[in-house]
Amino acid sequence: MASRKKVERFIYVSSNNIYGLPRRLPLREDDSYNPRSPYDYSKVVAEHFVKSFHLHRQLPTVVLRSWKMFGPHDVPTAAVPRFIRACISGEPIPLYNGGKDVNDVYYVDNFCKAVTLALKNPKAVGETFNVGSGREISVLALAREIRRMTGSRSKLQIMPPRTPLESKPMRTRPSTAKAQRVLGYRPVVGLREGLKKTIEWYRAN
Repeated sequence: MASRKKVERFIYVSSNNIYGLPRRLPLREDDSYNPRSPYDYSKVVAEHFVKSFHLHRQLPTVVLRSWKMFGPHDVPTAAVPRFIRACISGEPIPLYNGGKDVNDVYYVDNFCKAVTLALKNPKAVGETFNVGSGREISVLALAREIRRMTGSRSKLQIMPPRTPLESKPMRTRPSTAKAQRVLGYRPVVGLREGLKKTIEWYRAN
């Protein structure tokens, strides 16, 4: 449809999950695919489809590989909204795999900034970019920070990994050097400011 309509720019939102367990950090766009779950594989396949339409149908595409963004209207099952709701209601905070996983967790406005830059910059066409803050935080530390910011006394509930494939803790962090160099991308909202905005939204809604 996008090809037939001759859209000016097609942005595909991919995921850092395509890299799987990193062999090195920070991850760069030329690092190899190493998916673990069916969701991860679906992102790999979709990236190949997007690339094929760019090469064979001249569709002006950009692939943005996102790390763990959060904000208002987030998917309810994602970590940040689950932790915030648990803290507000005083319920336990479930931490799968003991909260050992480490990720780049960042506010949605930063991703919106990357999208805006990718839409406007002709150098972005046909390219793939990592999007995140370039910083990392463990799930456990994130839960503790949300608990502190909400003034909650919710208990941290240590849970087993959800699947055997996720038993080995994941530590992942992007290099955003390419996005900085080509797009002029820089994060515009820090983690604590983003959490504050999101907590306020959940309390109001």
